Amino acid sequence: MWKPKKIFINDKGYLTVANSRHIMKLSRYLVILKYGKKAVKNKQVHHRLGFKFEDIEKQLLDLYNREEFSLEEIDKLLCILSPEEHNEVHFKYYKLNKTFENGYKANYYINKEV
Repeated sequence: MWKPKKIFINDKGYLTVANSRHIMKLSRYLVILKYGKKAVKNKQVHHRLGFKFEDIEKQLLDLYNREEFSLEEIDKLLCILSPEEHNEVHFKYYKLNKTFENGYKANYYINKEV
């Protein structure tokens, strides 16, 4: 597995690792380290904690900075899903973009199950 030379936050807020030839989200990198490339081929890595985004990114950084971590630690934070399964998880919520009469714009999520 290639070794990252730098770690940074990408334009969507995800921790990302890179070297001169590769770039990927830290979550995917950690899953590949533990499960191998075949496990994520044509798959997507999903954050299990959903909207607790900042919390999970801090925990992923902690794992990255340690020399060893277990499959259980990865499985607590991340899972591997097909693109269809990943969409199903994310579209459990409707994203609404609303412009009010006074011109105020708001983006918010509503749980489909409510």
